[in-house]
Amino acid sequence: GDEPRSGSENRGPTLGVARISVTDGDVRLIRASRDAVQAKAGMPLVLGDRFATGSRSRAEIQFDGGNFARLGADTEVRIGELGNKRFEIEVLSGLVSFSQFGGFEADGDVETSLATVRPIKPSVFVVEHQGEGQTDVTVRDGVVEVFTDNEIEKVKGGLLSVRGDPAELRMAKAEPKSSFDDW
Repeated sequence: GDEPRSGSENRGPTLGVARISVTDGDVRLIRASRDAVQAKAGMPLVLGDRFATGSRSRAEIQFDGGNFARLGADTEVRIGELGNKRFEIEVLSGLVSFSQFGGFEADGDVETSLATVRPIKPSVFVVEHQGEGQTDVTVRDGVVEVFTDNEIEKVKGGLLSVRGDPAELRMAKAEPKSSFDDW
């Protein structure tokens, strides 16, 4: 027979859940509990999960209907925060493209050890973390703010390179779009 059901369960505030929307190649999910599994499309990601792509691999994370992060090869990220219209992805190494579409504005931070990048209107931007010494932010569309320990820079297009400690910001012309921008 049917099991009796308890009354409505109140588990506190609802935390957001991101989902893996695309995997191609060797993509691993390291749960906050330290269990590592082969990642597959549709799997949920929760606070503290790490997500890594191998060589010649890529993946996409969907935060909601209009906020996506695409990971290039040899990239590792950690889910830092998931809430209502608020999320944070920490790029531990590699290349991440972030897209936020109109009508889906949220506080979506992309962080590295050197800088935090936040879209201030719908945007498409790429964050490449090249170890502790350099983070490059390329804005393809829209406007972002880049925060370091001692500076905030608004970037409407082009490349902003963050280097050193204390961080030094340098603007440059962005490289033309690559196959990574269009997949």
